[in-house]
Amino acid sequence: MVKTTKFFGILFIFILLLSFVGCKKKNNDEIIIIPDAQKNHLQVSHLKGKVKIVTTKSYYTSHKDSISQKTLKSIVIQQYSSDGYIIKVVTLDSNDDTVRVRNVEYNGDVKQTKWTENDFSNHSTSFSKFNYDMNGYISGEEYYSSDTLVYSIQYKTDGLGGITEIIKNNKQFSLKNQLQYNDKGLLIRMDEYDPNGKLFKYVQYEYDNYGDEVNRKVFRGMNNMVEFTYTQYDLKGKLIKEIYQNEEHGLKEIKTYPSHDQKGNWTFEIFTANNDTIYFRKRDIIYY
Repeated sequence: MVKTTKFFGILFIFILLLSFVGCKKKNNDEIIIIPDAQKNHLQVSHLKGKVKIVTTKSYYTSHKDSISQKTLKSIVIQQYSSDGYIIKVVTLDSNDDTVRVRNVEYNGDVKQTKWTENDFSNHSTSFSKFNYDMNGYISGEEYYSSDTLVYSIQYKTDGLGGITEIIKNNKQFSLKNQLQYNDKGLLIRMDEYDPNGKLFKYVQYEYDNYGDEVNRKVFRGMNNMVEFTYTQYDLKGKLIKEIYQNEEHGLKEIKTYPSHDQKGNWTFEIFTANNDTIYFRKRDIIYY
């Protein structure tokens, strides 16, 4: 089973990459809920169909509510295998010059063994290597920058291969995260601890009957909620809107998705913060 590569990438696999669902169209088909540990990268990103290449163009605008006056900032091209795993990511700048290239390697069991990223903007290379236990579940990771070990990560997993503990070690200190799942293998809580082992914050997740996340709440300390995320879908399950609020900083961010392709994947995203349009993204998807 393939896991994300960097420490916060592992965390964001559950926080940022999983889609959030409001209401969906009911049908007579059997509902199959896939545990987090058994999802491929397409399922984690909530991409539907046999996706081969996703090209995402990001634009910024300095004019409120004006998407016609735009400036291209970057282009990201993601390439997936036929069984739904990321194999290459290319990032281009506004001049179509290649900025970064990441290649991902797998073994015969389709488990990620290494990724290597070349950053042409600062002429550097970084990579991560992964280890697995006798059950084939991830047990460790080492991240290198220019052949220098930056940090290592130890993982503990449950019977399904879901990560239950993450300990990141660097030269200065260690950080620990603990994760809990429900009986469907879906993440329901993640605790983050500071270097002294004290609970820093925790995140709670709620799901609908389809196994899709509907609410995410972030608490500082014990019961002080500081962040909240809710995402709305239409009756056919297409992503329509994602709302994020940060109570500490009085920030409200809204992402809207006004267009989708025939598979139901969004092709246009508008991002606003405190009612000002900040950027938008266009996405083109090629299928197998």
